[in-house]
Amino acid sequence: MKKSKFAITDDDYTLLMNLWRWKILTTSMIHSSIYKHRTLTACYKRLNRLEHNKYIESFSSRDSKRWFWQLTDKGYKVLNFEEIQINQVGFKSEHKDHDFLVTLFHFGIEQSFLNSDSGIYSEQELRRIELESYPDWVPHTQQHRPDGYFKTDLSLTNDKSLVAIEVELNLKSAQNYIDLGRFYTDTLGIHQVLWLVKTEAEALFIQKNLMKGSSNKAIEHSFITISQWLHQLWQTEITLGKNHKQNIENIFGTIPVLPRSPVPDKVLFEFRKKLMNSTVHTNQIKSVSAVNKIIGY
Repeated sequence: MKKSKFAITDDDYTLLMNLWRWKILTTSMIHSSIYKHRTLTACYKRLNRLEHNKYIESFSSRDSKRWFWQLTDKGYKVLNFEEIQINQVGFKSEHKDHDFLVTLFHFGIEQSFLNSDSGIYSEQELRRIELESYPDWVPHTQQHRPDGYFKTDLSLTNDKSLVAIEVELNLKSAQNYIDLGRFYTDTLGIHQVLWLVKTEAEALFIQKNLMKGSSNKAIEHSFITISQWLHQLWQTEITLGKNHKQNIENIFGTIPVLPRSPVPDKVLFEFRKKLMNSTVHTNQIKSVSAVNKIIGY
């Protein structure tokens, strides 16, 4: 009997596009957002078939405790970009620990708070898509590319609802932040810039130099530490800057939607390749010795 030809389903295509958009996803993220109508076992089997047919590939952290999925060349070639102009071909993550932290944060925002009246735009989209194909609400500039934008209410102007994300694992020069202070104050009309940094000392260094370049004393910038966010998620308090001592969830308070339950940590911090129907869950973040070693590349 002739073996049936493998075919990409609509859900599979959504997965491939999301792997392009976010670069790295876990089985847990994929199941909760794309294959949630399937059982955990069926989701895992589908991912294995896609990997066997070379559309996606899995890889582990250096210590082999955490597993992730990414796009392949074959999977990328399936994607249809006819409605948008691509200025740079590519899909791979060049800085896996950084990019996965960005994905963790954006995925949590997208799944917990956003809806049809709000929007999110990834760093990959900012990097690969021509300015002319950006949504109207996304700043049309290549002067600086943050780690993504989200807009809490598409009916409001950007200065009332646009938030930029900056995940900073490696501190840059003072001049870099002086220039960014000027960019965010004088080039963009933006509601808030949310920085995820390693320490409060680094936050103070960044803020001091942002203020040097900003005509409004960088009042739109807020800082949280990455380690604190990994453990407290949306209840993390802003340690410095705009909305000081308020938790992150307050930033989403203007989203015009009925209350939603934030995506649970058992989805964000589940790194097993094969999920099982079990009520037992270990927050694997607690076993990570450093926030930039989740993957360890």
